This record gives sequence, C-alpha cells and structure tokens, in this order.
Amino acid sequence: MIPLIGYADKLSGRPGEKVAIKVSSELGGTYRAELVRVISGDPNPAGPGVRTAPVAATFEGEYPARPQRAHLGSHMTAALRGPLPPRFTLRATIWPTTPDKGRQGVMSLVDGSGSAVAGLSIGPDGAVLTLGGVAVAVGKALLPRRWYQVQAVIDLDAGTLRVTQAPVHGAGVVDDTGDAETTLPADAAAAAAVTRAHTVIVAAVTETDSASHFNGKIEAPVILAGDGDVPLAAWDFSRDMASLTVSGDGPLTGDGVLVGAPVRAMTGSNWDASQMCWHHAADQYGAIHFHDDDIADAGWQTDFEFEIPTDLRSGVYAVKLTQDAHWDMIPLFV
Repeated sequence: MIPLIGYADKLSGRPGEKVAIKVSSELGGTYRAELVRVISGDPNPAGPGVRTAPVAATFEGEYPARPQRAHLGSHMTAALRGPLPPRFTLRATIWPTTPDKGRQGVMSLVDGSGSAVAGLSIGPDGAVLTLGGVAVAVGKALLPRRWYQVQAVIDLDAGTLRVTQAPVHGAGVVDDTGDAETTLPADAAAAAAVTRAHTVIVAAVTETDSASHFNGKIEAPVILAGDGDVPLAAWDFSRDMASLTVSGDGPLTGDGVLVGAPVRAMTGSNWDASQMCWHHAADQYGAIHFHDDDIADAGWQTDFEFEIPTDLRSGVYAVKLTQDAHWDMIPLFV
C-alpha cells in the first residue's frame, strides 16, 4: 500500500481553469500541499536530481489525511425504472476468457445499498443463479473463448430458480450444455427483495468487488418477462460505440453507464469475418470486452480545488504533497 499518493482531474490547464486534487493517505493526521515549479524531475542520482522551486498558491496548507481506494474492473451499471415482476428471466450471450477463475458476475441485481440480491454469474461449475443465500449451478464447465448463451429464470410465484447454458454455435466434443433447477425456501426473505432491485450491473457481482468482475466479452444483456417473451430491459452494445453510455430499450430500462472503460466495438457471436471494421457492420460488433483489472478513473473524492493563477507563466508544475518522510508530486502542465 502506497502511504501517500494523489492525482489531479487533468494533466494540463490554462490560467483561470480549475484543477481538482484527489489524495489518499494511509498515515492519518494531516498532509501538506504546495505548488512548485519543476526544474528537473529526473531522480537519477547521476543527474541533477529532482529540483523544484516554490510558487505561492492559495491552496497551500495542511489538509486532513484519509485513505481512498481504487476498485479495479470494468462493468456496466443501469438503473431500473420500476419493480420487476414475480417471474422474469436474465439472459446474455458471453465469451469468457477465464471461466475457471471463480465467481464472475454476468448480470447482477443490486439494492439501493449496492448489495447483490440476485444474479446470473459463471464459475468453475458453469452458469450459476444466485438469489439471497440460495444458488443453483449447471455443473458443467464452460470453455474459454467460446460463445454461450446463459439464462436464469426466477419464478417467485412457483418458488423455483432455473439456470441454463448452451453454446451459440452448436454442441462440440465437450459436454458443456445443460440446465439445473432448485426450489426456494418458503421463508426466503430475498425473494421479496429481488422485485425491488434498484440497479442492474453487467460484468460484475457488485461494483466494488474486483474479484467478481467478468473477464471476456458480453453481448445483448436483457431482462425478460416470464420465460422470455417480452423484453423489460435490454441494452444493445452495437449502438453509440464511441461513448461510455449504452442506450436501453424496454419499460424498465435506464441507460447503461460503462465504468472502467471496457473495450467497445468487439466482434460478437454473429461476426462472419466479412467486415474487419465495425463502422461497416456495427451489428456484428455488438460485444464489449470486460476485464477484472481495467481502470479509467479511480473515482476518488476531491480533497481541494484551485484555480490556475492568471499570471502563472507556461511551464511544468506540480502539486507537492508531504507527510512525515513521505512525499508525492502531482504533475500539471500550464
């Protein structure tokens, strides 16, 4: 764990623009922040070493230290616009790269606190459906880099959970097609909670659990009424591929937001190799590749913000943080 570290919301700016500084300290107490002009940033002992000159700044001073965490892994999150019915289906097409890693979320339903109340995931036993403390798995391992359709049916009226998996392009020499079903206890409190799910997460069990993030491609996640007749919420990854927003379709659908910058415009299960560019056949590039170690922004809270002085000349500067014997410099090009 790095004792003292920080970053800015931008690497460069013009006089008059605002810069937000985010800091994490494991040391407790307070740290000091100041602005310096970087004369030499090379720590090589054979060279001049790190040389700076202090610059007066309005933010200079002591700030309370606090630890902040960076959560690795990319996923999509989308709010649900209403309650789910007592019988519904979670379905997605997947191309896993590490199917034996452990539990990896495909579609997860979470409550207002961010806790998973139900979800479709994969693991060494293939596709798994979890609701509260009850889980049912197909029991057949998935092959890496092969397209599958995985599906979970939650029927609260009948008190049953059913999960299925099947290769998209037909059975091979390995027995990896199957389904499994179990019943819910009559007093399963999570059964009522699942209909009040607040958010859908694609490619993770929860947003902050890096270990449960999915490795591989996911295509066409959807929530359907009943056994799969009417789409309630669907996301088409072949649309708006230049953005981190995914448009949703269906009465319960909120637009999806991609976190951690997963790779868009990836070949989908229907790619026939006739086009090498997604611009020419967007419908064949309707997958997103997620990774459990992706990161785009740590998402830390801002410790302080300052405006670049109008009289500051162009050059290389840094916000220098010091606490006890530890220090860090956050670069800023003006």
